[in-house]
Amino acid sequence: VSFTAMPEISTLVPQSSLVPGTELQHLKLVHGTVPTGLLRDEPIGSLGAQCIYLHDEQAERKLLDRFPGARSLPLQGTLVNHGLSRSAEGPVAVLHRTTTRLDLVLADKGRLLLSNTYYATAPEDVLYYTLFALKECGLSPDTTSLRAGGPQLAASEEHLLSNYFAHGPLPSTGTGDPALAQLAIPDAYHWTG
Repeated sequence: VSFTAMPEISTLVPQSSLVPGTELQHLKLVHGTVPTGLLRDEPIGSLGAQCIYLHDEQAERKLLDRFPGARSLPLQGTLVNHGLSRSAEGPVAVLHRTTTRLDLVLADKGRLLLSNTYYATAPEDVLYYTLFALKECGLSPDTTSLRAGGPQLAASEEHLLSNYFAHGPLPSTGTGDPALAQLAIPDAYHWTG
């Protein structure tokens, strides 16, 4: 079992810049004050970076009581790898939606362009931040493949995004993907992580 416990606070740090024991300092540089929790790190080999993260400790303990061998994965690292692996042919935007948060990854031809989190409470917030990030990275919604998921991705958000993107939003996990074989889960891509 692998899992991501939300909420998560994370940052990517180049491995060449990471001195052992400074992980929490990197999180504080990015996020300011950080809550107490279980500090973790996960290598992202394709970037030569470490994803340093803290997530909800109570949620993790509940899960580990049930599945003692479970492995924690950072949401940011999962989304970055998802975007990189699907960007070989051209630009891709990967969105992950929770109640008040939009995690967004932009990649093109195997290069990470952006990985960021935005405070988003309305469908218009999701559209605005997605279009803003594309513009800042020199990408167009006409040529960018949009992949979307997350437990709070609403049909209204998918519909609004589809008015602006020629390629998507596509479910981030298709029904034919091996991870979903034999599972009858409606809207499975809402749990793409």
